[in-house]
Amino acid sequence: MECIFKLTIVAGSTLEFKCNKNTKLRDIPEYQEWPSRVSTENLVFVINNEYYPADSLVAIGELAGPSTHLMGRADYGELLTSFMFGESQGKKVLVNEATTFKMLKEMTLLAYKLNVDPTKYKVRFNLLRMEEDESVLEHCYPFYDSAYFCVSKC
Repeated sequence: MECIFKLTIVAGSTLEFKCNKNTKLRDIPEYQEWPSRVSTENLVFVINNEYYPADSLVAIGELAGPSTHLMGRADYGELLTSFMFGESQGKKVLVNEATTFKMLKEMTLLAYKLNVDPTKYKVRFNLLRMEEDESVLEHCYPFYDSAYFCVSKC
């Protein structure tokens, strides 16, 4: 299943690229040309609704690896969901960079701009591991070795 992701720097350039289940951000030349560290305050993730219909919810996972896994999916997911709808009305989320781990120095939690009505959609944040059952990754697109952007049904 093909999709289009669009990364936009506010008041700056936009990077748009096609992706499939084998696409990783780090493998995209245009992405590599971007600054290695971008402030999350100016970074938004635009979801093209053409690929995510009304009967879906969007689950976004950016962090991966044994260190970040220790954060816990459920607790962190609830925190981010609360922040999304409580602070940003489901439109834009600003999250601090995950600078604690050297292994993740180039990974950040992206800020997301969601083109959905927060009263009708539920948003989750998943930390997925490569070891997990691949069936749960059916609608997930890998960003890094074990980080995925996922779409799940309500």
